[in-house]
Parts: sequence; structure tokens; C-alpha cells
Amino acid sequence: GTEDKPQPDLSFDASGDFFLSRSAANIARVWAVNNAYDAELADFENVFAISTDGERVVGADEAFRMHVYNTEGGSESFYSDGHGDNMTAAEFNPNGRFLLTGDRSGSLIQWDLETEREDFRWFPQQGEITDIIYNAEGRYAIIQSANGASLWDVEGRTVSRQVGATAAFVPNSDTVIYGDGANIITLDIASRNELGRAALPE
Repeated sequence: GTEDKPQPDLSFDASGDFFLSRSAANIARVWAVNNAYDAELADFENVFAISTDGERVVGADEAFRMHVYNTEGGSESFYSDGHGDNMTAAEFNPNGRFLLTGDRSGSLIQWDLETEREDFRWFPQQGEITDIIYNAEGRYAIIQSANGASLWDVEGRTVSRQVGATAAFVPNSDTVIYGDGANIITLDIASRNELGRAALPE
């Protein structure tokens, strides 16, 4: 039926083999690109991310409580209302072990998917978390918030640098690119050294 057709906002896993869609009835579905496999999951008010292996999906219900589902069979892996405020962003680490979530108050929680428990909690005080983006190795993440973007050191569990209003990892490299309002800046992640900048057109 119409309610099962993919919606415009799709989310692919890292391999490009699976993608998420959400129907008009808020049914989340996982689709395989190269075969007929598809898994229907429970009602989600918001669908945030699919794991890099395509085996799990994270979303939030109407009360913005977090739910993690197994895509095969659609069974629930675990759920939590650990965010005191509404969960607004989530992303699976490419290493497959961790899930990072953020909420409206600006707090971040890293979840251990093996133990299905909270690994640590952090309050960066940078406003509502709107997006989380890992680099390919999962060593760093860009935390996008209402007050700008920051580069998060996953292993060190610290913010290594503020990186303008918006930022993105450069594919197949160890660099991040961001804007400061006047320039586009390329930064080496490990050394934090600026590699170059170009002025934005006036």
C-alpha cells in the first residue's frame, strides 16, 4: 500500500547495502538494495540511524524514549528512557560496539551494545544536539548542536576542538572541513593543525 512506500528522507548504512525508510503511518522499514529482503519494525515517531552492518536500527517513540531493534525479525534489542529530555540525535559507531545519542538538553550518552548498558554520559553544555557524525574509523565524531559543531574524541571522551557552525569529515582522509562564517577551513584531525582555508564569496 501507499503507507509502505519509502519516504523522501532515507538513511543508508555505511556499506550502502541497506537503507531505512519511514511510512506515512510511522512504520520504520529496512530495505536491502540488492535483493528482496525487507524488515518491518515497530512504530517509530523518529528514526535516527542504522548500524554499519545493517543489523540494528535506533529510533524514538512518541515519548522520545530510545528503542534499538534488530532488523532481522524486528525484535527489540533494548530500550531506555535514560535521556531526561527528548532524544534528538543518534548514531552507531562504525566499530559496531557503541551507540552515541544526544538530547534536547545537550547531553550525550554512549551506549555499549554488547552489554546494552550506558557506558558514559557527558554534558557539553552546547545546546540541543541535532546531529552526530562519525569518521570512517569511529575514532572521532562531529557533534552538531544548536550552538555549532564540535569535534569529539571518542577514545579520550573529550571535545578536541570547536569547528564552526557546521562541519563534515572529508571521505577517505584524516581531515575535517568546516566553516567559520567567512572561510572554509580544512583541519588535520590528529594534529589539530589547519591545512588550508578559502574565503567564502561575499
